[in-house]
Amino acid sequence: MNHKRHWLPSFTAKEWTLISLILVLAGLAIYTTRYNQSAFGLITSEDTTTGRVVSDFPTDTLLHEQVLALDVHAVPQTQPQVEATFLHSQHPAPVTHLTAFNTRIGGEAVLFWTRPDGVESVNIYRSTTHANIPTADELVATHIIEESFLDTGLDNAQTYTYRVVSVNTFNEIEYTSDTAPTVSVIPADTIPPLAPTDIIITSTQSDNQYGVHIQWVNPTVVDFDHLNIFRSTTYGIRGEQIATVKQSEIPAFTDTSAVPNAHYYYTLVAVDASGNPSSDAFSMPIPGNTEPFTPIPVLLPVTNTTP
Repeated sequence: MNHKRHWLPSFTAKEWTLISLILVLAGLAIYTTRYNQSAFGLITSEDTTTGRVVSDFPTDTLLHEQVLALDVHAVPQTQPQVEATFLHSQHPAPVTHLTAFNTRIGGEAVLFWTRPDGVESVNIYRSTTHANIPTADELVATHIIEESFLDTGLDNAQTYTYRVVSVNTFNEIEYTSDTAPTVSVIPADTIPPLAPTDIIITSTQSDNQYGVHIQWVNPTVVDFDHLNIFRSTTYGIRGEQIATVKQSEIPAFTDTSAVPNAHYYYTLVAVDASGNPSSDAFSMPIPGNTEPFTPIPVLLPVTNTTP
């Protein structure tokens, strides 16, 4: 008996998988060619008027499970924003960051601010209070193009309020800002004077009086008022005040209450017109003349007592 043997090629599992994939791709190619479609049923056609290619899904394509299973990510859309400021020469913007500081030397105040774009200059008004009654605004500076102003000739311990107004000039007409910030400051002298220098201490005897004679050089600051002298028997301790010597008096003092053979420490403190004393730091002064080519005048002993 003759048997017909059918020969079938033998493939491995990997080869069958590759053949199946080739057949699927071939089927897709035939499908898209027939219906003028791209992969996954995406119809592609050309707009004859613009020449652009228009792509879309046919309605029945979305009914296929494999299409719905595609992992399609939507691209997030952002709304762009741009910044713009409408500037009008007849409506200047108010200044910003207005601040006022005490200069610490007394009788002065300094203002700082930021002038906005489109603002040509500023006018500065000042007011204060007398007997709890506010005074009217006083125009103290006009058309300031800088961003700072130093006001002088003020009274210490008095509160001053400043108003800074933006100004533009258009067709020879001056326009000011609708609003203006204000700031207050109290001038005060808080800077201490320098300590006296060239202190010389000697024992002295005159007209049957003896004591410790002290002479010095007053500080050269314009607001120096007087000098207080303190005496102690322990270094680093100020002790008691034994004299006050005014700026108009000779800078010298004789301590006639000193006890013979006792050891004393003297501290000389300069005081300005605002009551600020010189430094409290203690140090031993350099004896003698700090400038050897400038002789120190010998002052007559003067006895001063505390008023």
